[in-house]
Amino acid sequence: MDRRRVDEFLLYGITDGNGDTFFRQIKSLLPGSKGRVSVGENLISISRWYEVTVRRKRWGFNSVSRKFRDLFVDSVRLRNRSDVPVGSCLSGGLDSSAIVCTNRRILETDEMNTVSSCFRRENESRYDEQEFIDDIVDYSNAKSYKIYPEFESVVENMDDIIYHMDEPLSGMSICMQWEVFQKAAKQGLTVMLDGQGSDEELAGYTSFYLPALIDYTNSLDVASYIKALRFLSRRGTTENISIRKLALGAIYHSKWMRPFRKEKHRHRKNEPLPFEVNIPERDRIYDFDRFTIDMVTGNLQSLLKYEDRNSMAHSIETRLPFLDYRIVELCMSISPRNKMKGGYTKAVLRKAMEGILPDTVRLRVSKLGFAAPEELWMKENESWVSRELNEACVSLSDLIDKDRILSYHNKITGRGDVDKYAFRIICLARWKRIFNVC
Repeated sequence: MDRRRVDEFLLYGITDGNGDTFFRQIKSLLPGSKGRVSVGENLISISRWYEVTVRRKRWGFNSVSRKFRDLFVDSVRLRNRSDVPVGSCLSGGLDSSAIVCTNRRILETDEMNTVSSCFRRENESRYDEQEFIDDIVDYSNAKSYKIYPEFESVVENMDDIIYHMDEPLSGMSICMQWEVFQKAAKQGLTVMLDGQGSDEELAGYTSFYLPALIDYTNSLDVASYIKALRFLSRRGTTENISIRKLALGAIYHSKWMRPFRKEKHRHRKNEPLPFEVNIPERDRIYDFDRFTIDMVTGNLQSLLKYEDRNSMAHSIETRLPFLDYRIVELCMSISPRNKMKGGYTKAVLRKAMEGILPDTVRLRVSKLGFAAPEELWMKENESWVSRELNEACVSLSDLIDKDRILSYHNKITGRGDVDKYAFRIICLARWKRIFNVC
């Protein structure tokens, strides 16, 4: 195994890294790259044929929203070309809902089949988006199929999914996605549309707020700065950070404070890790454009891998309208003022979907992000977690210290929290066993 990849996975949950894989001396060809193999020689040359770059243009908000809408409708139209049944994943979020409603309300597709992952548990609505799913199904007159994953099905499918991924799992949402495509295959849906890419291109994550606020501060755009903070004060954030800290952080990391900042600003909390790692701390990116590129080429790369392998394991082709190259390049030209106009994430998409999406979904600000109820499941099944973690520590004894891991786990769970490293360690041990690596 590649020890650096393992360390990055254990510490950050990262499964992609500059072409390196979990198997030592086995590389992957990165997106936008090409490889040439010399016949008769053990030589492979790799070069780039496409780079995602930011080239900001002076778009007006309404004009860029109209441009986006035209391209998006055409992208969805092109991805409906098929001689086999086409369906769509539907989470109830803005992106997948935009695809479904564009199909039915603009392209007037004869029949739209959707598959959704739901969570049916009283007093746990934070994990369930059925309210929004049902709104979209009713609004678009689509045919809806729903699945209700449980912890038992996650455990049952875990080894199969690890095998198809060629690597350990960073979270349980990957297992939920597996069941979505499993259901689609059972319903005879050979092609599935999905909304991957929008969050990274159009600043859909709350983690975009700090780089955006820094951008406003650098350009002295006081109006955008104040509007964003007012919006956040009404909405709140899903990050563990106060609005006050966000506002002050934007000023501290702006170019105006550069002469007064220390060279190094550490971000990792001073909590002892349950294992030793030999990798440098990841630097946080504060520049909006660089952060966007990092999300598109980093975070999105992992999500696309999960999507592709989960779908193809069930002989399904997925098509992603938001990743039409014309849309990608348009999004790379849009400023943060337009992407996050008035404080809304994905403001361009929201404007473009006026009259296409119901406002209950178009203007919603809550975001689950296809989240599995991982914290709840881990707490409810602590006996399974402890047993699996103990076995994993034995299997990985050459990498980690069993007593240190279990002591950390007991300390964290003893105060009612979830050990975020436990699932990673369990999956790493299963990956090692499945592929018989050392």
